[in-house]
Amino acid sequence: MRLGERDCLPTARRLLSVIRSGLFVLACVPASGQSQEAGSENDNGLNFSVRNEISYDDNILNIRDGVLSSRIWEIAPDANFTLTRGRKKLDVNAGFIHRNYLDSSVDTYTSRRTAVSYEQWMSEVFRVRLDSSLENLYEQRGNGVNEGQNALSLSGPTPLDISQLAMGLQLGREQAKMRFNADFLQRDTDRQSPIITNDSTDNSETMAVLAAKYRLGRRTDLVAEKRIRDFHYPNFTLNPDGSLSSRDSREEIVIVGMDVAATGASGGKVRIGKIDRKFSWKSAYWGDEVPVTPGIDQTSTAAQGVITPFEDSQDLFWEVVAIWDIKSYSRLELTTQSSTREALAVGSYIRSRDVTLRWTHLWSERLQSIIDFTFGEDVYKGTERIDDRTVYNLRLEYEFDDWLRMGLGFRHQNIDSPFSIVGYDKDIYYIFATYSKGYGD
Repeated sequence: MRLGERDCLPTARRLLSVIRSGLFVLACVPASGQSQEAGSENDNGLNFSVRNEISYDDNILNIRDGVLSSRIWEIAPDANFTLTRGRKKLDVNAGFIHRNYLDSSVDTYTSRRTAVSYEQWMSEVFRVRLDSSLENLYEQRGNGVNEGQNALSLSGPTPLDISQLAMGLQLGREQAKMRFNADFLQRDTDRQSPIITNDSTDNSETMAVLAAKYRLGRRTDLVAEKRIRDFHYPNFTLNPDGSLSSRDSREEIVIVGMDVAATGASGGKVRIGKIDRKFSWKSAYWGDEVPVTPGIDQTSTAAQGVITPFEDSQDLFWEVVAIWDIKSYSRLELTTQSSTREALAVGSYIRSRDVTLRWTHLWSERLQSIIDFTFGEDVYKGTERIDDRTVYNLRLEYEFDDWLRMGLGFRHQNIDSPFSIVGYDKDIYYIFATYSKGYGD
């Protein structure tokens, strides 16, 4: 068992409905209890893992002055296969999450996801990473109490399809003095919202990332990075006065920082920068010169014009990770970061800030505990809404053999919002088992 091992899976953000270009990027995100844990990899060979989690969620939902409860059972199997041969690596991930609402509720939903990633060193100094992924959320809505969602008047999960194609390039060996990375991503989101009938939340995201690393010492890298994200909404929102609103925008992030490899008792990284968010459509009317947006009918006479009711803004970007090995068997990790994401129905976009403290402790060669505390804030730009998030997570893992790990956990989640209709508390109890095996040369 490796100290501080993290749940990780390729970002399962769904295969493009229309392939616009052969652009991919490989990404890995922290999971929250339902992802796979891959076995150790050999230089050459096949590695696979199968994980299944069963959880119970008391789901206390606060609606105005009342409190509603809807107990939820969830099952989340997941499988991952990794084939390595020389300088080539193929990774396939597939899984689904199925939830059933109890307490006289017939509501259910199932989320399915698949991802295929490929990585190859084309030469001694040039590497290509490719990724394609698809996830679908399907629900059957009944008359029972649904899971509380962090969106105004949204009573349950929203059916959607999100697809992604990406590509990553690296120039330079891992230990070279200078390394360069270029990443490109295209993601499409198709959402069927029960509160927005004209699909105005559908959007596509195009992202390009350029990064350079300079080896300052044996363990230290200096980092400079530029990110550009374009968000396009194919459908306008019709305002009460007959005008149209568009959420099209561009986000540019400039970042500098430092990485310190955790080869000793400590390590981590620091990133700091500036986020500029600018909206494409300002106040414009059909008689004026307006930007031409592909796929949008700009000849309609039903509306007076196109406006963006949101102001351009600037924010501070940061990402800090600090790792401290108290003992050879005990580790503390502190992470704080900022991020942005698109809003569903309220505000121009969401600005999030998070702080997480994790303690990992090996009680024996086979028993490990992980405790997480996360405190976050979601600021809905352009509105008065600010949501506070709190998550506590306790997990125990026992390694019966090199190929079998089992465990149990408890997680508490809370959202405190000025919109009481979206605030909720929930206690989640879960058990999991992971089978992993590797076959190498």
